[in-house]
Amino acid sequence: SQYIVFNEPVTAFAGNDVSVCFSDNNILLSNAASTGPIGTINWTRLPSSNGTFNNASNLNPTYTFGATERTAGFVNLRLQITPIAPTACPSVSDTIRITIHPRNFKSNDSLRICSGATLNYTPTSSVLGSTFTYTSSVLYGTVTGNTANGSGNITDNLVCTTPTNDSAVVQYNIIPFANGCPGEAYTFKVTIYPVATINTNPLAQAICSFNPTNIGLTSNV
Repeated sequence: SQYIVFNEPVTAFAGNDVSVCFSDNNILLSNAASTGPIGTINWTRLPSSNGTFNNASNLNPTYTFGATERTAGFVNLRLQITPIAPTACPSVSDTIRITIHPRNFKSNDSLRICSGATLNYTPTSSVLGSTFTYTSSVLYGTVTGNTANGSGNITDNLVCTTPTNDSAVVQYNIIPFANGCPGEAYTFKVTIYPVATINTNPLAQAICSFNPTNIGLTSNV
């Protein structure tokens, strides 16, 4: 007679490929799964990667991204399942690819204008095709015309109403969006200067030809 033992195989599923934002520091590999008589679990990353698992022997660990992967824009993680010994069934593995969307940022901007001028500012950022939202606040002086919340281009007509005829400052806080991810906020700071008004004293004067005038000029600025 012949005695035949049928060993149950194991399966490995690392999860479907997924994309994350640059601002995401880590990912929980919650969709990984396995069936059968599991002996050992081992997660590994590509040699060129430098992220870390909180527990590579856990079926659903958390993986923290490294600088190399953020620069490359992706990382491949492999799940290997080894069945309980003794068995004739082999170890199996599966790989998940995690795409990391690029960093979306821009340096701060500034502008100086005269009171009553209309802005025509088009936000930009490091990721082409980004959309933008913004909020604004008055940092100094008093101003009318700034939009508290908006999106897209900034076309506010800003009027400085500071009582002392001093300048005023409005700051726009702008956030870019791309690939479903918010980018890094940057500022657009606008300094508004009052328009000078010239006054003469006296308002009118009659003089003879070749005689000097004696008209005083003053300004509100």
